[in-house]
Amino acid sequence: MLLNKINLLDKGFVAPLSFAGDGRLLQDLQDHYFRAKTNVKLLEISSAVLVIKCPLFVQLNLSQYGLNIITTPSENVEAYIPDVSSIDGETLEDKSEIANYIKITTEALLLNHKGIVMDGASRFTAQLLTPITVYNELIVAGRLSNWVSFLRQKKLPKEIENYRKVIEGILRVEWKNLDQFIK
Repeated sequence: MLLNKINLLDKGFVAPLSFAGDGRLLQDLQDHYFRAKTNVKLLEISSAVLVIKCPLFVQLNLSQYGLNIITTPSENVEAYIPDVSSIDGETLEDKSEIANYIKITTEALLLNHKGIVMDGASRFTAQLLTPITVYNELIVAGRLSNWVSFLRQKKLPKEIENYRKVIEGILRVEWKNLDQFIK
């Protein structure tokens, strides 16, 4: 079903699912009715649906922009574990220690999550100890205006910025004139 998945981080991806009101339509409406004056209300006509597998911290960022987010069910609990190159630190030794600590701590929290469920607790109770790095697979839908608001973000942590860039690239394929709205 997802033919154009773009992989991100260690286990994530973004894939286009559907688009409505393509770039040609927006440009034709802009040219015919508004000429040189950009009308941002035209962004309400178009929409995009993407499938995104991302850590919870990316999902929380997406949720701030009025996008409709549907979390898909999954039995597999996995988390983003950054490698040494993704970690800021003074020395390679410091970065390696931090990466190892994150890996060990995350694995322990995931093991606790599984153990709590095996002990008969509800999935909600098990989630109380779930790290913010746990992956969710989402169906994310929104008007182009909501996506543009998401794309306008600046100075993001690099992991979220990677998702922002990939989403921007996917939307630019459909709406080549996106620059005039992102400013």
